[in-house]
Amino acid sequence: MKKSLILCLLFVSLFLSSCVNNNPQIVDDPTDEIIETNYSLEDFFSLEKPLTIDIIISDDELEKINQDYYDFSAFGSKSPIYRMCDLVITYGEETVTIKEVGIRMKGNTSRRDFFSKKEGIYNLIHFKLSFQETFDDEDEYDQPKIWTDSSQREQRKKRTFLGMKAFDLKWNKNYDATHVRQIYAFDKFRENGLLAPHVTLATVKVKGSSLGLYEVLEPIDKEFIERYLPEKDWGGDLYKVGWNNYKGGDFTPLQNPNEVGVEDEMIAYFPNYDLKTNKKKSNHQDMLNLLDRLNNTSVKDLDVVVGDILDMNYWTMFEAVNYLVGNPDDIRNHYNNYYLYFMGSTHKAIIIPYDYDRILGITKDWNPNGDAMTKMEPNSLANTMQNGTQQINPLYKQVLLNPNSVWNRGYLNRLIEIVQTAQFTLADFLPYYEKAKALYQNKVVPDIKKVKSSYIAFSLTESNQINRTDVNLSIELYFSLKRETIEQNINK
Repeated sequence: MKKSLILCLLFVSLFLSSCVNNNPQIVDDPTDEIIETNYSLEDFFSLEKPLTIDIIISDDELEKINQDYYDFSAFGSKSPIYRMCDLVITYGEETVTIKEVGIRMKGNTSRRDFFSKKEGIYNLIHFKLSFQETFDDEDEYDQPKIWTDSSQREQRKKRTFLGMKAFDLKWNKNYDATHVRQIYAFDKFRENGLLAPHVTLATVKVKGSSLGLYEVLEPIDKEFIERYLPEKDWGGDLYKVGWNNYKGGDFTPLQNPNEVGVEDEMIAYFPNYDLKTNKKKSNHQDMLNLLDRLNNTSVKDLDVVVGDILDMNYWTMFEAVNYLVGNPDDIRNHYNNYYLYFMGSTHKAIIIPYDYDRILGITKDWNPNGDAMTKMEPNSLANTMQNGTQQINPLYKQVLLNPNSVWNRGYLNRLIEIVQTAQFTLADFLPYYEKAKALYQNKVVPDIKKVKSSYIAFSLTESNQINRTDVNLSIELYFSLKRETIEQNINK
């Protein structure tokens, strides 16, 4: 049964006197900010039913997003400003319409111009969608929204969809022909007791015209922590960690206390350790303590000390799964793409992966080791930084990859345990691929002429040459070569 739930909004135009503002402003009185569905978050991310997300947006708002890109790029930043759209989300036979959703460009190196009123959409980009935008900031909007009822505004600031206050939409820019590598990888993290965001696929449209197949990603935020951890561990500091390409950030991993802070796009400030929770009350003590003790403890004492600042049972399992995933753009290899969360009960840190779009044999446009990460030994100190010759991350160099460390043996034992299961085999991977293909194999091609070639069809038969960068390694060959490397090196 198709069900349409429309959030009713009353629009009344108000013209302010010319001495204040010559432009009209919109006064809205939302009567309902509750988004109800007959399915759960788990259903939404299950690949059991087709998902379509239609972005209903004016050309004026699209043009503003494009102009925001230019305005902020001009001073080495990226726009945090959300423009306004409506969403029509169809999951299976159920449709939900959500009014006044915030939309902006998402990403770092993937940002680019994409739209003009003359040409329409001519490039694919990533989007971030927010359900809690109030659109009334006078510093961000020429015509800020006027709320006649402050309680309605407060209700909007708490609005969620399936418990999420936002989610990301990312197009398949690395041309993963399976379309499910990241979905599979994050599922393997969770299967081994680790936190990782859910990912699913959706046909994304703009005003009814398809942009092709996108990934939908669950955000990592306060709500994520409270969704998956027991209450005793809530309330800790959550940091997004990674180097940035906006100010030529300090690439040294887990070392520099001067890189701890809260990002501010308005002044192009992007600390490598960007606090996402407790922004007004945290003194960053947990993160500063972690950096201090990792870098100012002797190697012989670090084996004990590291257990006071990090959940090492969690970390050794994380690294075992992460090695099998084979991401050149992660904490170990590129000092990038992860969150650190300090548990509320112990103040010990755990790691949460994100943005794993270059894994399991993906080499499109970048194959830093020439082998799709299949020949890298479990204890290798090589990486994609410092010319790939020397690991400088103290957690890896002195602890996890140090043969004299007790934690190194724990990591290798967990790696052996996983390899002895059916995980990271073609047979384990195929159900994900077959589900996705059955739902979307006829929906990958965009409707819009300018981006019609920006897609890849479903396939398992990619390249069988590991040094290619024009296509990706086949998933079957990746699994085979990765296991071969483990068998050759694990007992050395």
